[in-house]
Amino acid sequence: MDKIFIKIVFYLIFSCLVIAEGCDNPSSVKPTNSGWTVHNNIVTAKLYGVSFTDENIGLAVGEAGTILKTTDAGNSWRVVNSDLSYWLKSVKYINLNFATAVGYNGTILRTTNGGDNWFQQFAETQNQFNGVSFSDENYGYITGFAGSVYRTENGGINWIHQPQVPYTMFGVFFIDAVSGTVCGSEGNIWRTYNGGIDWIKCISNTSYNINAVAFVNALTGVVAGNQGVIYTTFDGGESWNFRQTPVNNTLFGISFPGLGRITAVGGGGSIVSSTDWGATWHKQQCNVIEDLYSVCYTDEYHGYIVGSAGTILKTTNGGESF
Repeated sequence: MDKIFIKIVFYLIFSCLVIAEGCDNPSSVKPTNSGWTVHNNIVTAKLYGVSFTDENIGLAVGEAGTILKTTDAGNSWRVVNSDLSYWLKSVKYINLNFATAVGYNGTILRTTNGGDNWFQQFAETQNQFNGVSFSDENYGYITGFAGSVYRTENGGINWIHQPQVPYTMFGVFFIDAVSGTVCGSEGNIWRTYNGGIDWIKCISNTSYNINAVAFVNALTGVVAGNQGVIYTTFDGGESWNFRQTPVNNTLFGISFPGLGRITAVGGGGSIVSSTDWGATWHKQQCNVIEDLYSVCYTDEYHGYIVGSAGTILKTTNGGESF
């Protein structure tokens, strides 16, 4: 009798343990799948910039003169020879034929055949360039170290120094040929409404570096920087509003996928997203721990992120988990 009782007790205890383990075991819960997938790490170089001209054709640039091109929506990438070893920090696809990339040692590269071949342009400085923005194939702006802000009106044949902005600038975005914003060290944000003839310093209320800027129209924009800081504007940059995010990692890149939606990327695989014009933010899962430096969307749902160790991420659903 005692043996039977002991067996019953043992069976009950074992059953409880199995049930408890099943409740706590993550494998017993349906896994959450990331909306971002890793695509073809064909290089190990850090990739700092990504830009697409349509849903299929895009460029990515990075250290040691790395340039990658895709013509099939990021499913495959090929290496393009830049003939340079300087790090490239940013790239802007202007249209199917024209693109500009910038980087270390005052490097400016231009292509007129969609990124297959590149030639150098010069802006009379060897300071590092960090960002580039073009409104069309002629009007463009670049930002860099120690007041290296330049504009061109002829596709980069000549670059005109903008001495009104004397600080190191990391990001630049022009919504058209005359209305644009640059951002950089120690919370500096500057804007122009007349094509860089005059620059106005904005009050950002932060001393953190601001690394990236994007606008969806002339009035609505966003900047992102160190310690996960994000600020939004709805008056063309005249005032900026702090937004709380769920990360304190440095944010390096930001993009407007669609009306109301914003995505920012940064250190340690950080991706944060908003669907209400930046009022609230949530993390997106990407299953990588590499630093992420740049993000580009071709429409509301299709986007690309590049980062350390040749990381290229792609989403077809706006990056949301499922």
